[in-house]
Amino acid sequence: YYNRLDTANFTEAGKETVLNRFSEEKYSRDAAYAREKGAEFILCYIHWGSDYDDVPNAEQYAILDVLKELDVDYILGSHTHCFQRHDAAVSAAGKRIPMMFSMGNFVTSEVRELCKHTGILQLLLTREGDKIRLEEKLIPCYVHTEFAGSRYCVVPTDPILNGGYFGQKMDEIDAYIRNRVGESLEFLPSGKISLGALCKAMDAECPAGMENDPVTGL
Repeated sequence: YYNRLDTANFTEAGKETVLNRFSEEKYSRDAAYAREKGAEFILCYIHWGSDYDDVPNAEQYAILDVLKELDVDYILGSHTHCFQRHDAAVSAAGKRIPMMFSMGNFVTSEVRELCKHTGILQLLLTREGDKIRLEEKLIPCYVHTEFAGSRYCVVPTDPILNGGYFGQKMDEIDAYIRNRVGESLEFLPSGKISLGALCKAMDAECPAGMENDPVTGL
């Protein structure tokens, strides 16, 4: 998939030379090269899907049939400007490959409501013997057109983090994101969040003695 300017400004030869077009040979070569250089975990990031379509299309599934047979450990998609579900692909050899079909936007001025639903995906890798263990979590977020004096501000959907703004709407958006992404992915718990929990989720250092303090706004 290309954006409009890519299609308009590049010739076919230019697309082959400048853009990283999908091909089984290229992806297989890149994955093999990463392993040769010592990569223990390979994330495949791909630009696919149809704009504003929250359901994966036939072409995504066709590409997925190729990707799941390559030596990758995670597949993360974008391009649709909206969430598509979390899932897992299984290779012919039985390898399970977790994936997000699309993370949607993160910061956006698009006016469509579904384009403002976003999130922060956390992948925690730990070594267990000769294997890599993966933990996945998603922090559902919403892109406010205006928030606390800022434009297009990304805020977790937990109502308390929204400073009392749009409380009921945040509950609805949080529920929509959870329903769209699916139950196979762990979410940061909703409800009142302590400063310690928020800092941990953001991989930030919490001020000493404030771990149990509630987050009351931004």
